[in-house]
Amino acid sequence: MDAQRLGVKIEDTTPKRDLGTLRHSLIDSLVARGVRAQLRSGSLVTGSLYVALDFFPDVPAATVDWSQDPVQFPTTPGEMEAIEASLVNIIKKLDQVPFKEIGDNMRTAIQDLDRTLISARTTLDDAGKLIAPNSVLAVQMDNTLQEMTRAARGLRVLADYLERHPEALLRGKTGEAQ
Repeated sequence: MDAQRLGVKIEDTTPKRDLGTLRHSLIDSLVARGVRAQLRSGSLVTGSLYVALDFFPDVPAATVDWSQDPVQFPTTPGEMEAIEASLVNIIKKLDQVPFKEIGDNMRTAIQDLDRTLISARTTLDDAGKLIAPNSVLAVQMDNTLQEMTRAARGLRVLADYLERHPEALLRGKTGEAQ
C-alpha cells in the first residue's frame, strides 16, 4: 500500500530511515486512529464491489501484521455483510417457527368450530320447533299462563278483602262475608 495514493506527501526523508519504514509507521498510525478497509457496493445493477478505506472511530483496536506476505489490512464489515447477517438472523428465526404444528392446530380448531356451528344450528332448529305456534311446549305455556292469570286474580280478590277487613287474618271470615 502506497501512502502517496492516500494523499500523503512525504517530503523530509532522512537518510537514516528508509521509505518502507516510514510508510509502515504512517499506515500503523492511521490504523491506530481507526482507518479500516471495507467492501462496498459499486453498483447494484452490475454487482460490482470495491474496497474503501475510511475512518471508523468506534471499531476495536487493530494492528497491521507486517510479517505476512501479502500484508492483511484490518477490515470492518460492509453494508452488504451487515444486510447478509440480518438476513441470516431472520432465516434462522423463521427456521425455528413451528409451521407444521401451527397448521395442525389451525386444522383442529377449524374442525372444532365446524362441529360447534353444526351443533348450534341443530339446537336453533330444535328451539324453533319447540316454540312454533302449535307445538306441545307452546300449548303447555299457554295453559300455564292462563292458570297463573287465574291465580293472580284470586290473590287480587284476597288482597282487596284483607284491605277492607284486616281482622279476618286473626278471626277468619265473618258470617256476612262467607
